[in-house]
Amino acid sequence: MRLALLLAALAATIALGLAELMSRGEVITLITEDRYGVHRDTALWVVERGDVLYLRAGRPDAAWVRRGRLHPLVEVRRSGIREPYVFVPVYDDRVRAFVNEAMARKYGFADRVFTLLADPARVLPIRLEPRERRGPLEAPPAPEIRSPLIDEPPRSPSRREDPGPPGGAAGAATGPGVGPAASAPGGTGAAAAERPEGAGPERSGRRSPGAETAPSGGAPRAGSGPPPRRP
Repeated sequence: MRLALLLAALAATIALGLAELMSRGEVITLITEDRYGVHRDTALWVVERGDVLYLRAGRPDAAWVRRGRLHPLVEVRRSGIREPYVFVPVYDDRVRAFVNEAMARKYGFADRVFTLLADPARVLPIRLEPRERRGPLEAPPAPEIRSPLIDEPPRSPSRREDPGPPGGAAGAATGPGVGPAASAPGGTGAAAAERPEGAGPERSGRRSPGAETAPSGGAPRAGSGPPPRRP
């Protein structure tokens, strides 16, 4: 029982010592969002290159790393200023070496204690890119949908046939001398259409001198023979 209490006290002392060491130097607060939408704060060391920040995770499966992968839009509270960033894990040995060297220069003895607990060759660097420079994370653009009523060029108007006079078939006419045989007295087809207006009905055969042809469909009028000769 006493041994367990001693081990617990030793662990608490080590944890307090590490917390004191970790608090030396600059510490920023990373604000991430869990799967329930709750914001979580994590105190971390930071180094920078230009306007890009770099963090370091002793374990790639740390809780704050999982939250950053789940929701890469994070925020950083630094010197009382809260700014938006994009969370990007980096699996590059050159970047890992740069972050380890920069952490060692900046945090000194505290970083050496950290390397006793975590293997520097297996730490995971995290790059935080300013959201204004990278831009918001957007969904892929929707495929373009072309509408034949909108996108097709206008068609030239086509010529329509003259429907003819109202109440009749196309090309039918009821005027004199034009149209089918039924509408032209005494004539048929194109022959009736070619006669000049007022020419009267067409006569077939040779007319006897002095004889008058009766209108079509009627009998010869009385007294219509040749006039009597004078003595």
